Amino acid sequence: MFKAKARYSSAMADEIKATGELKSSISKYQTTLGVEKHNYVKIQPLEIKPEIFGNIQALILNGNFSVKSQKLTTSALREDLKAIKKEIWPSLSATGTFSKAYEGTNRDSKTTTASALLNLSVPIYDGNTNSSQRRDALYKIRENQQKLEKIKREEIESLKSTYELYKSSIARIEAIKDEIKASEIALNAIKKEAEVGTKSLVDILDAEKELFNARISLIDEQELLLSHSYAIGAASGSLVPEHLKIYQATNKETSSPISNLSVSPSPYNSSQPPVDKSTPNDTSKIARSNLDGTVDKIDGSQARLTLPLQVLDDGKVLRRRFLSTDGRYIEEDALWTGTENNPVTAGMLLSESRAGPPVTDATDPTEIVEHWEVFRGKERTFDDLVGTTNILGPAYWRRAQTASKDCVVFLQRWTKNRPDGPISSLSGYYCAASGDTLTPGEAETIVQSVGIIDSQ
Repeated sequence: MFKAKARYSSAMADEIKATGELKSSISKYQTTLGVEKHNYVKIQPLEIKPEIFGNIQALILNGNFSVKSQKLTTSALREDLKAIKKEIWPSLSATGTFSKAYEGTNRDSKTTTASALLNLSVPIYDGNTNSSQRRDALYKIRENQQKLEKIKREEIESLKSTYELYKSSIARIEAIKDEIKASEIALNAIKKEAEVGTKSLVDILDAEKELFNARISLIDEQELLLSHSYAIGAASGSLVPEHLKIYQATNKETSSPISNLSVSPSPYNSSQPPVDKSTPNDTSKIARSNLDGTVDKIDGSQARLTLPLQVLDDGKVLRRRFLSTDGRYIEEDALWTGTENNPVTAGMLLSESRAGPPVTDATDPTEIVEHWEVFRGKERTFDDLVGTTNILGPAYWRRAQTASKDCVVFLQRWTKNRPDGPISSLSGYYCAASGDTLTPGEAETIVQSVGIIDSQ
């Protein structure tokens, strides 16, 4: 009994410790990201391919930022040495004057004067000041070259050892998964033996503890794998947006809007889109974006899109609807603008079809941003894709940044009567006022607020 009490007390102490560490981690998370509540985003380890280690020295020289920094420092010292050497070079300067004067009593009498002067300066003795400065500069260059070689050796050694730890973590994770399966089987067997009286409750508790410890070991090893993969990324210089798949669309030649509501130059010009000149059987996304149909402005009584945010209550909203001539495709969009004191903007685009894919059918929120003027043709960056759920079902969003605004873009998609039934796609964005920030928690709240009024 006393042994059981001791184990119980130990478990309670572990729980208290874990609770404290969790609260501390949440506090650090909130402080780092500037959010009031914690929104967990599962970070996946980087995929490290063995072929990148084919020429590890070149990888370190070209990618490692510590090595790059030291190389730039050495280059700067070489430029300083060149400048010091130039201080004792001979210098040549030239000056010239020209003047013409007339006497006041006799205008025919004049005096013309011209002069030229060449000045050659040759330093003879400076008390060995320049020589001392050159020796000092050369010493600094050699010292930095030695530091560079030391850093290269240390980074190569660190990269090799970390990669071995990375491979070891992968192998350990697989081994621990097998251990978890075996522990689950053993626990079930002990429970059955306890039912017939051959095992006691303590045996069950011991088996459950072994299973629990194995699961904790798996989480710890997954954390180590994540840490090792990012350490390798840092050493090889790959922790940059293009390698981390943080989208940065800086190309001005962005793709054309794919929605029929975006065909007109003005996003709210109630004109008819161009007639579809593609072949009748072509159902590609590009062909569908030039359908024959009409675009009409609609009012609130006809609208289906809702975004119940208090910040938009006193602002303005413009709405349109596109209907293809054959009645198969329907699109509706809305653009909200806040007040002058709080000039936020938001937009939503609903694209539906009576059969098959709709006109606007994307797989990522970044593919729809060209529909909106706030993003069109502008440089922007996108954060990692995050999943959430709202009243319509699963939704996916990314935080986005333009030159002056913090935004969130989102997308969700659903199908009726799978697999060949009609598909609906809902996308949109929200941008805070210029200079204001949009935290991850605020971005998710906005995505969770979107809704649709069912059509009758």
